[in-house]
Amino acid sequence: MTTDPWTRPDEPRFPHENLEHVIAVGNGKGGVGKTTLTTNIAALVAAGGAKVLIIDVNAQGNCGEDLGYTGQPEIDDDGKGLVDAIRYGTPLVPVRAVGGRPGLDVVPGGAEVRQLPTYMYERFADSGEFATLALARSLLPIASQYDLILIDSPPENRPLQQLVLGAAHWLIIPIKSDDSSRKGMQQIAYEFARMRRVNPNLELLGVALFAAGTSARRIREEVRRDVASDLGGRDLMFEAVIRHAEAPARDARRRGQPFHELEVAAANGPTGLDVLRGLADRSQLIAGSSGAVAADLATLTREVLTRRAALLEETESVVTA
Repeated sequence: MTTDPWTRPDEPRFPHENLEHVIAVGNGKGGVGKTTLTTNIAALVAAGGAKVLIIDVNAQGNCGEDLGYTGQPEIDDDGKGLVDAIRYGTPLVPVRAVGGRPGLDVVPGGAEVRQLPTYMYERFADSGEFATLALARSLLPIASQYDLILIDSPPENRPLQQLVLGAAHWLIIPIKSDDSSRKGMQQIAYEFARMRRVNPNLELLGVALFAAGTSARRIREEVRRDVASDLGGRDLMFEAVIRHAEAPARDARRRGQPFHELEVAAANGPTGLDVLRGLADRSQLIAGSSGAVAADLATLTREVLTRRAALLEETESVVTA
């Protein structure tokens, strides 16, 4: 039997090719849009009729805030299901149609996720890098049920980042225009390079600029040049840019809705005139700019799917040549 050099002698080669529809979203820095991209891309694709899974490998469990299930005991287990699956080597058990959204399933994160590095290395104490495939092994039995799987990766936690990269085929790195975001990108890029020894199918799908000013063209070009420099000259920035819009971002988290849902709610909701007439409270108003952010995210989602399909086709043509 053929084995990979990073596995134990008694372990067969891991079938990474069965996880080619898994996308990790990660950066070594927090607050750069990882969760927002994860939940909104997933919800948009599911709204289009696909079967999509989100895995929240984050102790903050912010996917629950974006999708409105935080604190709901029938859904929000604080990451216990995720931790138990990895700890005991059992398949993940997603929550189906989260928030009444057909086709969108979730494996929630939360405070329990902090225990994962300890359990992971207890279980694989003598396995070295093999331990980083623990999430991949729990995902594999259910992966074929989905058209797309997105994993929200935590910042500043190398063991958990390695778990995520061990299970993914693709990595999207969201960044802001500041130097700290760039350092975070460099950190996750280091883990990416290291994890390719364990997961040789891992590829960088692209870098997404998040919370940028709509008129800051010079800054965008500077970020693009800096990113290309950090990636050895490769221009992997997505053309779509997610604009900075504080009010709709706050509304989205407060209401537990992805931006395309928020856009509809804003169009059908009360107006400033309704507040003036006493027909609604000011707190019920939704920022009108939510539609612009929704359009940015939809454009990015289309670009992500198109680039992924093109790279898969390119790989297939090389293999069959």
